[in-house]
Amino acid sequence: MILVAGLVVFLLLVLALWLLSLPANRPAYARPVFYLALVVAALIVGFIYHSA
Repeated sequence: MILVAGLVVFLLLVLALWLLSLPANRPAYARPVFYLALVVAALIVGFIYHSA
């Protein structure tokens, strides 16, 4: 459980750094990878709730 929580925090940090590194002329929500990251985050959160 602690390992999964640590993984979620790590992924959120990576996502935040990725969003900060995006060029300013193209918002994050215009990129398909942004939605893919949201889906992956939702799956991880769902897995945590089911395993708790």
